[in-house]
Amino acid sequence: RVTSWIHALHPIACHKLVHSVQPDLGLFQVSCRKAPAGGKVRWCQECRTCAENYLFIKAMGRDPAVFGFTRVPLDESDATNFQIVRNGLDAADPYRYHAARQELLGFHLAGRDVADTWMGRYVRARHGDLCGPRSPDGPREYLEPVSAAAPLPMSAQATAAARRLLSSQDGH
Repeated sequence: RVTSWIHALHPIACHKLVHSVQPDLGLFQVSCRKAPAGGKVRWCQECRTCAENYLFIKAMGRDPAVFGFTRVPLDESDATNFQIVRNGLDAADPYRYHAARQELLGFHLAGRDVADTWMGRYVRARHGDLCGPRSPDGPREYLEPVSAAAPLPMSAQATAAARRLLSSQDGH
């Protein structure tokens, strides 16, 4: 049985590992399933995956243009790509709640880089108090492994290694 060592990480923690520990590795990231196959374009720049990746790349202090983004997917037309707009912070749905909290952390970490976008203004107006250090449940929890991905020793060891790498990084 094979398990992914990143399975136990929140998406924003994956970005932290890639962009803090091995910054050049991020240049090869391909996540968008809607981008044309076999082309030089890796991002459709219209879907939820692209919006999230753009935000998390910005949150790690990187320039999304270097990774192939040619537009900023944070306009009002992109709003439904974000859980925080579609569902708000509904703790009754744990998956969407955690996705929205990661977005809030992403906007907080990206700071001024996204503050003047439509999404930046939306988040600040509706959730500004939740993306700062006084958040009731500490958004930085999303920069740590959730738990072991599987009960296999290798999975537990990989999660422990990811935890060490994440905690050793300065900054974010």
